[in-house]
Amino acid sequence: MTRVSFAPPNRLARILSATDTTTVETLARNAEARVEAITPAIAIRLGPLIGELLAACRRPDAAIQADARAVRRLALSIAETAAVARRNDLVPLTIDLCDLLDGWIDCGCWRGGAVTVQAEGLALLFLDRSLAPADQARLLAGLAAMTSAVIRSVRRAA
Repeated sequence: MTRVSFAPPNRLARILSATDTTTVETLARNAEARVEAITPAIAIRLGPLIGELLAACRRPDAAIQADARAVRRLALSIAETAAVARRNDLVPLTIDLCDLLDGWIDCGCWRGGAVTVQAEGLALLFLDRSLAPADQARLLAGLAAMTSAVIRSVRRAA
């Protein structure tokens, strides 16, 4: 009886030993450069998104409550867009806004004024680039303290 053996070609070894292999560092650097190239186009989307959020949050409480999930999705979209657009100052405010909306969605504890104030603060931070860093820090700290207090009260009520 004749014995036949078969060894499939080792494509992985060929790929790994190729001289033109790309390192993870190179891939990361290239990806970062591509993101950097589209950052201005992404940043342009922030204005309309924040305008849409303001319009949604300036409505009567009942209307905001009825659309709380949609408003939350919009806020999360702003956070994601701001992060890619290198506007990291806006991300905590939008995440806090999501937390406020989650409090209502999860337990029915509604603080419409807090949602509106958070959205207005976000718009102010986005639109008024003349705010001094100290004023920005005060605004962020005040809004964070308000959000924290509201969330604590929501947890107590739940």
